[in-house]
Amino acid sequence: MSIKLTPFILFLILLIILVISSVFGKSLIVGNDTYKEGFQEGMVTNSLSSIELPQYSSKKKVYNLYDNIYFDTVNANLIEVSETNKTNGNTQTSGSGTSNVTTVVTDRTGETSISYVKPIGTSEEFYLSKLNMVSIQYNSWLYSSQTNNNNYSALYIPWNTDTYIHIIDNIKNLQLGTFAFTSNSQPKSFYYT
Repeated sequence: MSIKLTPFILFLILLIILVISSVFGKSLIVGNDTYKEGFQEGMVTNSLSSIELPQYSSKKKVYNLYDNIYFDTVNANLIEVSETNKTNGNTQTSGSGTSNVTTVVTDRTGETSISYVKPIGTSEEFYLSKLNMVSIQYNSWLYSSQTNNNNYSALYIPWNTDTYIHIIDNIKNLQLGTFAFTSNSQPKSFYYT
């Protein structure tokens, strides 16, 4: 018995190969959870990636939550980084260049927010990055994105020393992800489709 290869069967075979290669290719990229950040604003990450963010601290790694929003598990700071006056649509936070990078750091209380502008490739130690403990807090607060498009909001919910963060896209009116940083387990994330 022989199978006749019709254009429809060839299309189905190619479609199956494409789906399989997409699944395996993405799992190989997401599997590497430690790398140096060089993102484009608007990039969606599907895992909590531990990265170096020299505009915040050259001595520790932070977790990338979504796009240009980060979290420091050592002191529970929320960090947002974005290139100012970008013209080509690409944002880079490492390497060298003439553009400036705005870094906004909000501490666990939500009361202090710092904006700092430095040239790309310059390492900086924010004084808030030097804190080495998570303070006990119970007051939730809402962070609105302060860089470029102002398109994200983060609901920051501290509970004792645990932290829960929920990120919303203000432009598309979408829930993007929820993140849990608890003292007794690895960080967890849930991304919405």
